[in-house]
Amino acid sequence: MQPLPVDGAPDALQLFEDRLRAGDPRAGLDAPGDRAAAADICRRLEGIPLAIELAAAGIGRHTVAQLATRIGTRFDAPVDAEDLTASRLDLLADDSLWPRRHRTLRTTIGWSHELCTPLERLLWARLTLLRTDFDEEVAREVCTGGPLTPHEVDRALQGLVAQSVVQRDGTRYRMLDTLREYGRMWLKELGEERAAADRHARSFLGLARRAHEGWTGPDQITWYHTIADTHLDLCAALDHLLAHDVAGAQEMAGRVGFFWA
Repeated sequence: MQPLPVDGAPDALQLFEDRLRAGDPRAGLDAPGDRAAAADICRRLEGIPLAIELAAAGIGRHTVAQLATRIGTRFDAPVDAEDLTASRLDLLADDSLWPRRHRTLRTTIGWSHELCTPLERLLWARLTLLRTDFDEEVAREVCTGGPLTPHEVDRALQGLVAQSVVQRDGTRYRMLDTLREYGRMWLKELGEERAAADRHARSFLGLARRAHEGWTGPDQITWYHTIADTHLDLCAALDHLLAHDVAGAQEMAGRVGFFWA
């Protein structure tokens, strides 16, 4: 999506206010100075829709004026390569590597990441293994471990929805590629890539087994669509199993052979 105009045009400001009200129907830009502060935020974010949505989602913990100040501070401050809270992606903010719009978005994502609780950040990182839409059960299977109990996964997932990091459509959830890329960087920083990939592969091997059992029953069409919808995750799980569990890979290929045949 192209950036929205911000100089004298209402589109960016309207998106900010709409996202603000989506998080809290009672919220608005009614306090003195709110509209001017919101317009400043939109200008800082160069009208980039995702950046505006992420910023508006963080308003619950700040006033609009405070949010404008925090974003201004974030954008004006130099990146310290020794600061472990600074985004490694922000360190790539070089004119020769990234257009200015990309740097703006990456900085906003890093700021949004800092607003999340520690468990929300951990879930954000672990959810990046999921390439397709998912439900709460899959999120628990792939992300539970250590401080993230099944209950905490559910709780942190709702927090990420509130922050616009994860989008919800009924019982299904999804993460945009840009946000997944950022979370995947943190998964690597945490040293959890292998463990997360193991859980992901186990989860989708289990799905393949259930699909195989249900293929000859009355839910055949439903299972066909389920396998089609999760094709990217099944392929990723199969690649991981081929590298680390050949027997598991052979089983997965056999279980969903009806789809790949």
